[in-house]
Parts: sequence; structure tokens; C-alpha cells
Amino acid sequence: MTTIPKQPTSAMDKANDKNTTVKKNKKPCCFLFKYGVCDPPRGECRFDHDMLDDGVTPCCFGATCRLGHAKRVHELVGATYEERVEYWTQQKQEQAGNDCGAVPTDLVAVVVDAPAQRDANLLQSQLEPWSTAILRERLVNDFKCGAYADWEGIARNKLMTRLLECYSQHFQETNRTGRKRSHIQTTPQMVRPELLQAIQEELIAWRNLHGELNTRPSIHAESYMILRKDCMSLSEEHIINTVAFDESTMGNANDFVTAPATVSRKARQAQKQMQEYTKLWNLAWQALNEVDPQYASTFSALAVTYRFRGSPHIDKQNTGPFYGLSLGNFTGGGICVEDDFDTVAVCDSHNRFAKVDGRFPHWVDTYRGERYSLIYYSTMHEYQKPSVAYYGNVID
Repeated sequence: MTTIPKQPTSAMDKANDKNTTVKKNKKPCCFLFKYGVCDPPRGECRFDHDMLDDGVTPCCFGATCRLGHAKRVHELVGATYEERVEYWTQQKQEQAGNDCGAVPTDLVAVVVDAPAQRDANLLQSQLEPWSTAILRERLVNDFKCGAYADWEGIARNKLMTRLLECYSQHFQETNRTGRKRSHIQTTPQMVRPELLQAIQEELIAWRNLHGELNTRPSIHAESYMILRKDCMSLSEEHIINTVAFDESTMGNANDFVTAPATVSRKARQAQKQMQEYTKLWNLAWQALNEVDPQYASTFSALAVTYRFRGSPHIDKQNTGPFYGLSLGNFTGGGICVEDDFDTVAVCDSHNRFAKVDGRFPHWVDTYRGERYSLIYYSTMHEYQKPSVAYYGNVID
């Protein structure tokens, strides 16, 4: 058999091919959206790097994105939870059909991948954040359902289906409809009223300026922002020693040094954001310092949210527990965290602090009204092995 030698590709042909590829892939780059940088190991990224992330536009992977941008596809804007489940089920079936040549018949109903799209009242949604290994462990240890070898290599959807069956049987035997709920209070005293008022005024000003921008689209919130301590050139002592409630001691934009041109665009934006909300950071720090001075001196980031809802998830990057403080005129809205396989702890954070380990599945309980929240956490300090899901006392 004669082999026809492959003709060498000219530089002009390569350029034409490249231009054709670029024209076919004028979609915003997912990795630039998520991480602020895109550096593929081989060749150049074929997606668009000129489009800035507006928090609405889907990335290049569209409905199949697993980094949080999939919820932006136009079919899901304004969709109900049921419509989202139906949409994602269809997407998974189509993907499975494309990969395997046929749609699998044992595909279970999904609770979708992104925490923002999970109904926190559903048991499956509360279990989804756990790894497959944990689901397997729960079947064996908590429900005595076979041995590890029996579940080795079994697909996650089948593990989940069997686990839900075990829960259903357990609830029937205990004459319950769901897991037990224990109500937790971490701190006996609420935050001082005058300090709460000052923080809430800053939060209202933040919402008016920040608008309906959710910088963490994988969770469900009308507004979401993160302030990072490493963006401050202000000396740490200036903040940490601010004990008395006195605006004259608060930091201001002049305490920051403009980032050099060599710093990434994302870092410069983060520093500018910290400059704009220095007063909010200092007030938030002061409130925590009155409760737990040691933690106040070590947390590295502050998440600021408005109307955070549901979103069962695990904070995999946290190095320890977090503190949560919620403010506003609302009822309900406690921080729910899985205490054990059969118990959900509901931690009261309304005008007081709740200390929770976010490396266990957690979410916000149903509420009515306007709810703001501050979440203090660290991803930089010495790692603490998870031990308990919450800190505090059961009040009922």
C-alpha cells in the first residue's frame, strides 16, 4: 500500500486556519471570567479575551460550564426551580447521548450542579455538596447498607438513589418527614445596637453602589462581593487596634497605595474595591473583635451579601470555620449546617454572630424580608482540620 506523504502546511495556511478558528469561537473565555487569567498549556486560547465579565453573559462553555457560568444561559433567566431541573436533565441526557450514542435509561432526576439552582428544602440538594466517597461512607457506616467493596466503582447517581431510599426508610421507621433540626446560638449577646445601625447604613450604601452584581454566580444572591485583606497596604495594626467605636480612627482611601502596573487587573480591581469600602470593613471588623478578638485578627476575607438564598454548598478553600452576621428586617434566615447524617443545625445569626465550619454542607434557611449578611473567613492561615459543624449551644 502506497502512503501519500502529507504536504507541509504553509505559514499562510496556518494563519488562515487560525483566523477561521477565531471567527468560529468569538465567545468569552471561561477561565478569564473565573480566574482573571487564561494561560493554556499548549497554543493560544481560541476564545475571546476582549469581553469583560458583566456577570450576565454566558462563557464559552455555555450550558455545560461547571465553573458557575452555566446559570447565565438565556433559557434559565427567570426560570423556576422546576424549569431549571427540567432544563439540566435534558442537557445531561443530550450530553450522554452525544458521548455514548444513546440516552441512558437509568438517568436519575438531577438537582443540578450549581448550588444556586438547588432547592435547599430537598434532601438530595443538601447531600449534593458531599463527595462520592462520603456518600459511599454514609451508606456503609450510617445505614449499614453493605460493605465498602459492594459500592466500589458504582456511579454517583446510583449511590445517591440508594442513599435517598435509605433515608426514606429511616424516616418511615422514625415517623418523620425529614431530618431533625436543632437551633443553635453561638454568642449569648447581640451586637451592640449602635454598631449594628452603623454597619447596616454602610450595607445599604454598598447595595446602592454595587447594584445587582453577584461576583459569585455559583450561589444565589441578589448582590455578592468579597473584600480581601491581602489587598490592603494599610498596616494591619491600624485596623486591629481600632477598638473604640470612633469614625476618626477608621481607615480611608488615603491609607492605600495604588497597585503598580505589573499587578494583574483582577488584583487592581480588588484593591480599588477595598478602598471604596474601607469603612464597611472596619465596622465589620470591630463587631467581630468585640466577640472573638483572636479570630478578628486572623480572618483574611469578608463576603458581603444581599438576599443570599438557599445554595447548599461546601467552602473547599477555607482553612477553618467562619463567622456569619446577618442584618435587616427579616424572619427566619438562619445558617443551616449538617451536624450529622440525621441532623441539621440552624444557627441564629440575626444581629448576632454564628460560628460555623463551612467545610460541612451549609445553606441559608428560608426567610421573609430583607436580609444582609457578612461572612468572615480565611483561606490563607494555618489549616484547621474540620471537627464540628458549628460552635455554640442548642437552644431548642
